[in-house]
Amino acid sequence: MKERALFNELSSSLTFSLVTPAWNTLPHFMKELIFYCKAQSWSNWELVIIDDASVEKDHLEVINGELERDERIIFIQSEVNRGISGARNKGIETATGDFIGFLDHDDLL
Repeated sequence: MKERALFNELSSSLTFSLVTPAWNTLPHFMKELIFYCKAQSWSNWELVIIDDASVEKDHLEVINGELERDERIIFIQSEVNRGISGARNKGIETATGDFIGFLDHDDLL
């Protein structure tokens, strides 16, 4: 019982920011990444996706659809390709959580 009470208390006060650089991501990878983030038992999180000036744009439809459904998803569109480190740094600047984790665009959580 104590563990559950502690979990409930912490989950309402601590936020995890998951920073994900994306570049030419296949749409099904983006769908899966977002699906598994949303399926977590810890509900106090934000997913910060940074599109690093992708040439292929199919994954942007997936992201835009999810932005309408879940306010925990934050999207940044970069005009210039800065590489994975530059995109990740932009995501860190934007993140508001107590903890920051990193997910690549083809990872599952």
